[in-house]
Amino acid sequence: MNRCEFLVWTFGVGAGSLVGPDSTEASQLGREDVTTWERNVSRLYELDNQYGGGVYELALHSRQRLRRVLHQGSYDPSTGEALRTLAGELTRFVGSLAFETGRHADARYWWLEAAHTARLIEDDRLFVATLRSMARQACELGRAREAIELAQAGQLAAKPWGTPRLQSLLLVREALGHARAGDGQTTWQTFHQASTLLGSGHHAEDPGWLAFWDEADLAACETLAALHLGELAIAERSSRTALATVRPEYPRNRAGYLASRAEVLVRQRNIEEAVSTAAQAVVAASEISSSRITARIGRVRAELARYSDQPTVAEFLDWSAETLPTKTTADPRRP
Repeated sequence: MNRCEFLVWTFGVGAGSLVGPDSTEASQLGREDVTTWERNVSRLYELDNQYGGGVYELALHSRQRLRRVLHQGSYDPSTGEALRTLAGELTRFVGSLAFETGRHADARYWWLEAAHTARLIEDDRLFVATLRSMARQACELGRAREAIELAQAGQLAAKPWGTPRLQSLLLVREALGHARAGDGQTTWQTFHQASTLLGSGHHAEDPGWLAFWDEADLAACETLAALHLGELAIAERSSRTALATVRPEYPRNRAGYLASRAEVLVRQRNIEEAVSTAAQAVVAASEISSSRITARIGRVRAELARYSDQPTVAEFLDWSAETLPTKTTADPRRP
């Protein structure tokens, strides 16, 4: 457990046991228990936005305790349905945190568990949310066809009830798969559809977990797609937009956008601004726990290493190696 995870765990347990009430404390469960679990899960989401993957251990412990509650407690049908829905969502969330911390096998395991739960309780919304997460991982790992198929399956499952904003996110997950496959025409056609749908605004039926999805995140995804396709003009524009519009309540997103912006700059050979932006990304990343973002910074460092004869670059490489987690900051200047 790293420093960030330790702080989150200490805060979570000390601030009212975010891991949730144990069934041994209340064997007969009712609406009050459901409300408590809903509040705990909501607070875990808030901690995730602030600290990133450092919430993993706390969320995992919370999920395990809720499963014990379901197995050992007594409750009426409506209470049981609500708790199972929460358990499924918490399982999906644990998978997302595992993904954020580079535990890809664990992430896939928890997402398959969440998808299984969604089918058992006939919760299409949970099923679609899980497919969305799995598509994201597939794209991150370079599995273009799998990312496209998972995103398209999510679109199909959400078609009867999905809001425009939800469909726009699923379309972007598909577009990133097309970008990974090198299909620029389909990538930008799909992004155009997604942008149009997102522009229709919020809807009362939007899932709660969709709160993060906005113009800034769309622009950030466009940046990633453009980088995959080698289209630096689009990456330049979208990376600026993402940073200009990111909301302050999402520091992890800002760290990721800074890393992407730095990658664009170094590919443009704007080395001075790339170093400055990458340094901001390092500072931002050091305050959260995200192997995904530190790995992205690692790619920027590797590209900057080609210019290590410049004093500012050499100084940045030395400083960032000391600031970021050791496993992600091997010296790119050495074979």
